[in-house]
Order: sequence, then C-alpha cells, then structure tokens
Amino acid sequence: LPAQGDWLLVSGPPGGFAPAAEAAFRALPGVRPVTLGRRRLRAETAGLALLVAASLRARPTWETG
Repeated sequence: LPAQGDWLLVSGPPGGFAPAAEAAFRALPGVRPVTLGRRRLRAETAGLALLVAASLRARPTWETG
C-alpha cells in the first residue's frame, strides 16, 4: 500500500474474481493487485485482514502510552 494518498481495498467473492472483472480492476490506473497465491480467506476474515494490513501500513509502529 502507498504510504500516502487514498486507498481502495477490494475483497473478492468466494472462489475469486471472474477473469473479466479481474482484468477490469487491473486496467485501472494505480492498481496494485495483492494475492495470497492459492490460499483463500473466508469472507468473514478477508475484510478484517484488509483493515489490519491498511492500519499497519498507515501506522507501521505500535504506539504505547
């Protein structure tokens, strides 16, 4: 994820995006596809995983106090 600017995080449907939908996303400017390879997350955890990744990227160190 870029350190600055707007982000659009997209979680695909079970089984992944249709090839046409994936091609449409990849054709958009600034898109950086990220995959887990052959691994899949359940819908219940995929959104949470995206938010955690974005949170860690936006604030890479844990704050205490």
